[in-house]
Amino acid sequence: DKSRYDPVAAIAAFKAHLEAKEINSWENFNDVYRRLQRDPEVVGVRTQGERKQAFAEYTTKRLAYEKKQEKEAERVEQARKRGVFLELLASSDFQGRAFVSSSSEWRTCGPRLQEHCRAHKDERWLLLDAEDRQR
Repeated sequence: DKSRYDPVAAIAAFKAHLEAKEINSWENFNDVYRRLQRDPEVVGVRTQGERKQAFAEYTTKRLAYEKKQEKEAERVEQARKRGVFLELLASSDFQGRAFVSSSSEWRTCGPRLQEHCRAHKDERWLLLDAEDRQR
């Protein structure tokens, strides 16, 4: 019955269904529609135009969410790498003397520490790029 059709509720149910089916932001409407076209939440949205619009809104929101998750994962990984590198700095010694102390200058201790890590095949040196090592 058209008089009882609530497009806002139908579109919200459609978007929730896309979320439940874990539709990714990179998927296209036609492929998703082919897979889900008989589902009640999809049929509940009356027009193809409304479905496409709701799908576009969903994928835009999903893309923003995916980018946020990716950025957070990168931040966590960078923090882990920095922690491992700081452990390297704290634990490194060269012939009984520390490579790095609170008064060390990077331009003098950095090359020696790099050479030491190369000689001992210590991969921790390579975790950070040169700019992050100097920070």
